[in-house]
Amino acid sequence: MEIEQILLAALLGGIFAGAGGGLGAFMAGFLPSSYRNVVIGGMAAGGLALSQIAVDALKSRSLGNEIHAELQQSRMFVIIEEEFPEEYAGFVREISQSKSDDSAFKLGNRFTTNLRKTHAEYLKSASSSKLLDFIEADRRLANAIRERDGDEMCSAFLLAGPGSLPNGLTPYAVEAELSVEALFLAISDGRDIDNPRSSPSEAEWVELLEQWQSEGATEDMVAALANPESAGANLCGAYLSFLTLLISYEAIEADAIRAEHMFQKAILN
Repeated sequence: MEIEQILLAALLGGIFAGAGGGLGAFMAGFLPSSYRNVVIGGMAAGGLALSQIAVDALKSRSLGNEIHAELQQSRMFVIIEEEFPEEYAGFVREISQSKSDDSAFKLGNRFTTNLRKTHAEYLKSASSSKLLDFIEADRRLANAIRERDGDEMCSAFLLAGPGSLPNGLTPYAVEAELSVEALFLAISDGRDIDNPRSSPSEAEWVELLEQWQSEGATEDMVAALANPESAGANLCGAYLSFLTLLISYEAIEADAIRAEHMFQKAILN
């Protein structure tokens, strides 16, 4: 089994959280009452799960060092090992001792879900550059889907994850891996700094939205983010526009807002 297939399988769950997963819950959490007409239910985001194709590859590797060698061909797993060595070692050990495909699948899902959620608070301490790296990677992935498959498929991806795409993540392997890498690098960076920012106030969110509208965002675009499930194909353009604003925003509270944006995604189940 080629490592590229293992990598694509491993990205399936994690990129849901990294890209569009939980968008409705995130927006409902910060939109002030003056902008919000409906309460959006949370969308579940899966963990970074190993799919059946990866399980089939790994179950034939009886020794942990052989599994490690396979995983290390992916920069994503190199980063996870470098930044979270104890957790990574435990994961490789558990996978090597797995007795069934189902148990290996569950181990993969639990590993990165727990890694992401356990350390999510560190995103509030991450440096501006790491926050920007993730948001740019997030935008790059969504834009790649839009350019290849159009607004409808891009919007479907933001709502339902990679399973909504006709060819999955295969055409976007590079962009997908960069997004997951950026997420874990931001978590690690924040852990080293460990000086969390306060959550943005409602007034600060209002200022951000007013800035977005002053730069051309329409009421329909704001509404698309507030109610993504009914936005249809308009969701993609609105989301990309919002990410562009987050990247260029220069207010004092900009990094606190970027950090909150990432944190709200990372804590989803």
